Amino acid sequence: MNIYEIMQRIRKNEFKESLSELEAGIGSISSMLNRSKEATLYFGVKDNGDVIGIDIVKDTIIKIKERIKAKIKPMVIHEIYELKSDDGEDYIKVFLSGTNIPYSYDGRYEDSVREAVINAFVHNDWKNETPPTIFMFDDRFEIFSYGELPYGITQDMIFNGYSRPVNRGLFTIFMLCQIAEQSGHGIPTIVKRYGKEAFDFRCSAIKVTIKNAFNLINAKDGVVENDNNVVENVVENGNIVIENDTIE
Repeated sequence: MNIYEIMQRIRKNEFKESLSELEAGIGSISSMLNRSKEATLYFGVKDNGDVIGIDIVKDTIIKIKERIKAKIKPMVIHEIYELKSDDGEDYIKVFLSGTNIPYSYDGRYEDSVREAVINAFVHNDWKNETPPTIFMFDDRFEIFSYGELPYGITQDMIFNGYSRPVNRGLFTIFMLCQIAEQSGHGIPTIVKRYGKEAFDFRCSAIKVTIKNAFNLINAKDGVVENDNNVVENVVENGNIVIENDTIE
């Protein structure tokens, strides 16, 4: 089994010591789903796998179900189990699966992509009959619109929410279809979440990079940065044991 497969198996699980970390736990679900199409979240378990237990009250399971339903989009299949360790400690296992990638937490990722695509269409220079281009990578979307900034419009004006669509007719159609609105909040929304560096202004094009929730292992580098310690352990010890399986 290669390093990629090792990391895929390892990063399907997330451990939280208490339900006070419920939001953080749910926030990690979208990343695992986008990477592996399944995710397992534990409450009452330390990062090293030791069960320390939590207090499970009447509405605990209902609360977890409601937060998953409210925060993870699109909807995902989930199963929640109340478990007990050999030492008598209560803990919770949440298993989720889904194939409707990409999943997002609280709509943040989805909204940013939507805004970037709408902007690309209404600000694209269609006179050259070149449509916007969207590239999807393991860890990001790149959205290109073509043409220069309108005369008198600066980058700072755009970052501050000034909006003057290049294609007024197309923008009007988008508004009538309730796809877009005259608010100028699209670019500031992206800047707030991804910074000004998400925008690359070129002589005849604008590229917007939206780093997504996939966080897949980079095929060129082998692993994502946060997993280097695991790989170093494999290299040093020659093998690693996962769920009673030895991976050479």
